[in-house]
Amino acid sequence: MSEEKKVAVQAANGEPEVQFSGSYNFQHPLEFEGQAYSEVKYDLTRLRGIDLVACQAAANRLRHTGESETMMTDSLLHAVIFARSADLPEQFVLELSAADFAAWQVVSQSFLASGLSCVIR
Repeated sequence: MSEEKKVAVQAANGEPEVQFSGSYNFQHPLEFEGQAYSEVKYDLTRLRGIDLVACQAAANRLRHTGESETMMTDSLLHAVIFARSADLPEQFVLELSAADFAAWQVVSQSFLASGLSCVIR
């Protein structure tokens, strides 16, 4: 088994750390395009700026509008970013349970916020 990068942020309220790479175990396994999913490997740290731009366009396509919320408040965008970090298609997020969608959103939002903490003091 290959060694996985571990980048974590400790939440202010003492909640468990958020991992920016590793394995995600679905709270509610699902089937997508004929394949069963109970776990996926993801790595947000490998994404580049072009990936975030592509994710923003994908989120706009999924919501059928050219409009989007800001990057820090867009739940759909956050789920699409997580999907991209797991090499899954953008449409995958529409099949997630609410619990898994919310978890993906929180991890991606934490990842984006961690970048801001490096420049905003």
